[in-house]
Amino acid sequence: MALQIYYNAGDDASLALYTVNWEAQTFTTVGAITATSVKFLLFRTGSPGNITVSIREVAAGVPTGADIDSSTGVTDIDGITTESSGDWVEFTFSSPIELNATTIYALCIRGGSGLSNRPNIRYDNGIGGYAGGNRVNSANSGASWTSRTQDSLFEVWGTISAVYAEGTKTITVGGVSLTSDIMAITEGTKIVIAVAVVSLTSESYASQSGYPTPRPSAYDADKYWDETNGVWNTTRLTQPGNWVEYVLAISEEGEIYFRAVV
Repeated sequence: MALQIYYNAGDDASLALYTVNWEAQTFTTVGAITATSVKFLLFRTGSPGNITVSIREVAAGVPTGADIDSSTGVTDIDGITTESSGDWVEFTFSSPIELNATTIYALCIRGGSGLSNRPNIRYDNGIGGYAGGNRVNSANSGASWTSRTQDSLFEVWGTISAVYAEGTKTITVGGVSLTSDIMAITEGTKIVIAVAVVSLTSESYASQSGYPTPRPSAYDADKYWDETNGVWNTTRLTQPGNWVEYVLAISEEGEIYFRAVV
């Protein structure tokens, strides 16, 4: 699992949570992710016991509806520090939660039996520290919420959801239209390498942008760059509709790079 979304520095204040007093932090996804756990910076007063975290959808800037997929993360925090600097506490969801790209969600945290046995959450008391959301609180167990200008410190952990699901995809790279039978790509690394078999459906057999040496003007568009020898090859790469193996490199932002394997 990898750290996907976070605001984890700059705290200078804390807030007590107990009984009906809940806290939430909204956040915005970039790509689609599968969330497996979250972390909050907490310290305890007394013996709060189990604390619960969930993810909810957001409407008008505040949490709405029930916990997504009825999935929650529950952690006993009786062993964490009582110092106000806090400890990072992880809450692992009972089942992974699929989150859509470019969507606002809310991390909701609650627990504690009263002022003598409660968790305290660290937050940044400044304004606009985290651009993708803000802290929100409820005084009635999540029935209604009040949006604030500060940000709680948090981390969302998980994996990047499939950039491409298994099946046939048509993509355009550098003016080249490629129809690909491609494996599902789910690895949560910065660059994902996959091998696909692609059919060239454009007369521009290979993208010419980004190569070390411009294609000679006397060459037709169907010549390819010979990476091994560092020259433009004078033979045809393939005919339209023929199959050729390509190596695709797909970044976590969904950008696609390719090089022919000839």
